[in-house]
Amino acid sequence: PSVAGRATRVLLPRARVARDALPDALRAAGVEVDVVAAYETRAAPAERVAQLAADLRAGAIDAVLFTASSTVTHLCDALGPDAAALLGQTTVASIGPITSDTARARGVRVDVTAATYTLAGLLDALEQHFAASGASAA
Repeated sequence: PSVAGRATRVLLPRARVARDALPDALRAAGVEVDVVAAYETRAAPAERVAQLAADLRAGAIDAVLFTASSTVTHLCDALGPDAAALLGQTTVASIGPITSDTARARGVRVDVTAATYTLAGLLDALEQHFAASGASAA
């Protein structure tokens, strides 16, 4: 339903664990919000984490992209106490300032923070970073 072209009820599919900023803002604007958990982040198998750690140590990964604070938390938890040092071996890019703050709180250096908080914005920021440094992500 809508009133004068304005939505009065919205469905918000999102991660099981997510910030409430968007639904709270919508509710404050008088919109009824139905939040539905559409996916959840799960831990990677131990052998994949071990291979990732080895690849990071070897410098085989050009960039790690974080698309949400939960990705920072889960990767750092998976990599354990060496997470910040391992991620220090590569370029770390973040989709926005909240995700960057989460990474920094875990001791992870953030090289790139997207100005437009979308996947396209993150990729653009990463491309600009590599172009400015004269390096290649390929």
